Amino acid sequence: MTSDLAAGDRESVQGRGTEMSAARATSLAGRGVTLVVVLAYLVWIVAYLFPQDLREGARWYAGAVWCVMVVRTFRFQIGLVLLVAVGVGIHRRRWRTVLGALPLLAFGLGPAAVSLIPRGETVPRDQVLRVMSSNVMSSNRDTTDILGEVLAADPDLVVLVEYSPRWHAAAQKALSARYPHQAIAVRRDPMGVAIYSKLPFVRPVETYVPLGIVDHPQVRAVVRFGGVDITVYGVHLLPPRGRAFITEARTQFADLMEHVSHETGPTIVLGDFNSTGDGVQGSMLRAAGFKEAQHEAGWWRGSTWCVAGWMRYLPGIRIDQVYANDGLRFVRSVTGVGRGSDHRPVMADLVVDEGRR
Repeated sequence: MTSDLAAGDRESVQGRGTEMSAARATSLAGRGVTLVVVLAYLVWIVAYLFPQDLREGARWYAGAVWCVMVVRTFRFQIGLVLLVAVGVGIHRRRWRTVLGALPLLAFGLGPAAVSLIPRGETVPRDQVLRVMSSNVMSSNRDTTDILGEVLAADPDLVVLVEYSPRWHAAAQKALSARYPHQAIAVRRDPMGVAIYSKLPFVRPVETYVPLGIVDHPQVRAVVRFGGVDITVYGVHLLPPRGRAFITEARTQFADLMEHVSHETGPTIVLGDFNSTGDGVQGSMLRAAGFKEAQHEAGWWRGSTWCVAGWMRYLPGIRIDQVYANDGLRFVRSVTGVGRGSDHRPVMADLVVDEGRR
């Protein structure tokens, strides 16, 4: 009898222990969800309200803007984390936390959801200016596929960055017959750039537009399309790797903004920005009256990086972009494949607004 009671007591204690463990796990999960939501509010508010000075080079400031850049760059990915947290919150019945997270979900994932709505318009090919940009990756030995992709896309003008001697030899052979108008800045480091055009340059091409302190190639050309002179900037800004690169890249962009602010006609800026449209650079270009191709005439997110190694399995970001100011209208935007590179190419079709003709 005594042993039966003892066994029953042990079972009762074990049952209560299991219930307490489950309750503790539920409480911890709920607190974790609340913490994720609170942190998301905090980092996004700070990231989007942080004062920006593109020419400030202090060490602490470079570290701060790097953190801000990460938060703004990975807005969609943070939204996915919040979506998982909300799922846990629903499972744990943390209704107040779930309700508080809804504005964050709308901010993080809303633009991606909206991008599923078809945009753009169908315009006859002879009425559009087609431009293309591709970071070919200077170490990429497979030149055939990307150059074949350029020929298949048949842009009127293409900008190639990370343009090395190997790529120059291959591009000259593959593209020269179709693109007789060229401006080339070959480099053995990853900063070479080239522009190939079917359309004649109506003014001398600048291959070293002064952006930043370091003398890296950046292209400015003027072509005529539909009776209108259109200025084209082909850029490759430095990646955010350490304080020196972060500071120089922001100085490059500050100088770029000064250059485009003096343009009086239709202007296109395309290339590898090493930042997304959610970053401060994208915000400043929009404030200056520029529109981004994928946002205006693309479908879905149009990610361009990274498409190499294990990172290709993760949701990417769009750091290769095409911008245009008033006087031009995007009617189509697509991303390519970019085999062998860690970037996908970007291509956009534009038309000249009637008022400019």
